[in-house]
Amino acid sequence: AYFENARLVAIEPMAERLLPHVAAKPHMDIGDPSKVWQLYSMPAEVRACAVEGLASLVIVVNVLDHVWKPERALQNAERLLRPCSAGPALLVISTDLRVEAALGHPNVLTRRWFREQAHANHSKLQLVRAFQQHVQVEGALRFSWDWNFDDGRSNVAW
Repeated sequence: AYFENARLVAIEPMAERLLPHVAAKPHMDIGDPSKVWQLYSMPAEVRACAVEGLASLVIVVNVLDHVWKPERALQNAERLLRPCSAGPALLVISTDLRVEAALGHPNVLTRRWFREQAHANHSKLQLVRAFQQHVQVEGALRFSWDWNFDDGRSNVAW
């Protein structure tokens, strides 16, 4: 009950294909109207105009590394946030950072890419914390770092 009285909006490009299987997969509750207020079966690169400017919290999990146009998906996620005059708003992103494109991951997303996007197109986003966990690949440590960034802008946190 983390989000009591929340109006959850889900944007899932495979929603139409997944909905027939939700009964067999109880963890997949995107089709439960008691939990999901609006469900959009569309790519993240497409604007969800009806709910733009309404969100106090936008969570983007495992999306940006799988879309063809991550900058557009990020802009659309920012558009969902309510304006500063309506109170604080937070955009939380969890994604794989890679050094090269791979099957199912058509773009290379890096810390630098996120920093550039925060400054692009007059964005009001501010990167307040970024980190990467220790990742083991075939028994060898591949990534290990913890990083903070504050560019002095305080409009909206992400």
